Amino acid sequence: MRKLFKFSANTIIAGAIACSVVPAASAAEGQAAPVASQAEVKFDLTVDQVMADPKYKDLNITAEDARLYKKIELIKKSAPTASVSEVSEKLKQDLIGGRSVAPNATYDEILKKWNELTPAEQRLVVLYPAAALVVNECRNKAVNYSNSSKYGYMHGNGTRKDAFRHAIWNALMCKYVNKWSAEQFATAHEQQSEDYFQKYTDGISNREHTRMDLHNNEKGRDTWSILTDSIFWTSDQDLINRVTQKIDNGEMIILLPDSYSP
Repeated sequence: MRKLFKFSANTIIAGAIACSVVPAASAAEGQAAPVASQAEVKFDLTVDQVMADPKYKDLNITAEDARLYKKIELIKKSAPTASVSEVSEKLKQDLIGGRSVAPNATYDEILKKWNELTPAEQRLVVLYPAAALVVNECRNKAVNYSNSSKYGYMHGNGTRKDAFRHAIWNALMCKYVNKWSAEQFATAHEQQSEDYFQKYTDGISNREHTRMDLHNNEKGRDTWSILTDSIFWTSDQDLINRVTQKIDNGEMIILLPDSYSP
C-alpha cells in the first residue's frame, strides 16, 4: 500500500530555504572565521551592470569609486586563472609601471585602497569585484549614517557609535548584496594577523575589539529577513531603526562608555 505524506506550505518553504542556504562562517572568540568558498557568494553582475542598475542608485557610486573593481575585472579577463597574489602584483605594475619605489609607497588612490584590505578581503575582491564594489559603498553609507545617528557625538572604537556602524554596514550589505555574502565580507574584514590581535586600541585589546565587531556584525545581519525584506521595499531608515532598537535593547557588545574621549 502506498504511503501518502502531507506537507504544509511552511514545511515546503523551510525545506527550500534549508537547501539553498549557504553554511554560515563561524568565528571563535577574538578570531575571524574562514571566508566562504567561491560557490558561497552569489552575485553575478559586473561592475558596469551595478552602476547602470536602478536598484543601486541610492549608493551613489561614482566612476572613481568603481576604478579599483573595474581594474580587477580587466585583470581577471586577461588572466582568468591568476591567483590573488598575481592579481595584486599585476595591479601594482599597471599603476606604478616600471618605476623603482619603496614597497609601501602609494602613488594611486586605488592602490592605497587595495593595500588597506586584509588578505581575506583581497581574495573576495578578486573573486567578486562587483559585489565588493557594493560592499564598499555600503561601508561608506554606514560611516555617514553612524555620524548622523544619535550616537554620532561619540568617539573611539568600542562605543555604541562603533557598534551602530558595524551593524548597519552588515544590514546594508544584506539589502544591497545578500545576507550570505554580507557575512563573508564582514568576517573577512576582521581576519587580521596575530600581531594585530596583540595590540591595543583605545585601551582595549584588538582581540576584544574583534570579538565585539563579529558579534555586532551578526546582530546587524539579524535585522534582515530573507522572507519579508527586499531591496524594493525595505528602506535604509527601516534598517537604521532596527539596528538602533537592538542597541537600545542591550543586544550589542559595547566596550567603552558614551563619554569616552581618546
